[in-house]
Amino acid sequence: MYDAFRRITRWEDAMSNFGLYDDIVRSLQSSALDPSSWSRAYELIDEAVGVHGSTTVFAAGEKSSDVRIFLFWCYDDGIRQQELEQRYLDDYYMDDERIPRIRRMPVNKLVHIKDLYTESELKASAAYNEAMAICRGQDSLHIRLPGPDDSRITWVPNDPRDNEGWSSEKIKLIHSVIPHLNHAIRVQHVVSGADILNATLTELLDAKGLATIQLDGRGRIHDLNDRGKNLLREGDILYDRKGYLLAKPSRNNQILQKLITRAIPSRGSVGYGGSATFARWPKPPLLLQTHPVQAPTEEPRTWHTSTLILISDLPVRTNIDPKSVAQILNLTEMESRIAVMLAGGKTVSAIAKELNRKESTIRHHVKRMFVKHNLKRQTELIDLVRSIAGAP
Repeated sequence: MYDAFRRITRWEDAMSNFGLYDDIVRSLQSSALDPSSWSRAYELIDEAVGVHGSTTVFAAGEKSSDVRIFLFWCYDDGIRQQELEQRYLDDYYMDDERIPRIRRMPVNKLVHIKDLYTESELKASAAYNEAMAICRGQDSLHIRLPGPDDSRITWVPNDPRDNEGWSSEKIKLIHSVIPHLNHAIRVQHVVSGADILNATLTELLDAKGLATIQLDGRGRIHDLNDRGKNLLREGDILYDRKGYLLAKPSRNNQILQKLITRAIPSRGSVGYGGSATFARWPKPPLLLQTHPVQAPTEEPRTWHTSTLILISDLPVRTNIDPKSVAQILNLTEMESRIAVMLAGGKTVSAIAKELNRKESTIRHHVKRMFVKHNLKRQTELIDLVRSIAGAP
């Protein structure tokens, strides 16, 4: 985690010499909450990197039969090429040989398009020889970024305008832009799910199911919504001490304070967004995202909101077969169902409601499992169940 912070900071320091870099970051930050800003952000990226536009895809699912595409954008000079997007999806997508290989690409690694086709495919592929020629992507780069939950984000900067290939300077600038592009798309995904795109800071406080906490220029809590208040009141991960947002245990707090420090812009500079996931068994883990807020004036007062923190529950997905759990741990059918549901992040009350049983009945089954395996806490049972995921 800290090595990643240092690498990103080095890229940002190096790229700050480019006049457009801070403008790119600010535009991406605006785009996360205001989709109309994406056009300007992509225009600045094209200008700084020197490419014929780019393609961005946000999708989930690993097989063609279950792929869900949430976002598919082709931009060139800040203009979205919707006709080109539709033509590719209609005429080339299903037969594009590189698509399943993109899904298997390593995360955060730049891959040249020609490495995603075989030699024979480069000669015969309609997707490469026709579609990529039209959008000027036959010398493009591909990078797969992690998305929320089981999704992925793929960004494809198209061919360099100077026809001189990919210089080290272009590669460095792409690497410096990637975390901000990834962050903007992830934040937009969260706020669109909460139906608060284009919301003002005041309106964000009405978000349902999403905790929002606003920090001022000193990093103190400026305002928060009801979900945020409840999280701080529970205090199992996040809490308020004398107006400052803290986390526990200490390692979580170190990560949180690093994110907050990076997000609050110092005078004459731009803040940087980031995210972290905090586990809190048996509850679902928390996804926390810090998002800089542009000051209304060049000399921001400390009481203005400088950082927006968005906090949401991450669904816990398990591929644990209850029958396998019953066999391996010597549990009854009901015990194994309850154990798997606990491992999936559900509470005793939620399980009782779903199974139409009393909470006391569910707790009785949990105690029986404790006795069978000499356990004392639910977290121990959860760890035991999750440890056998995928066991034959």
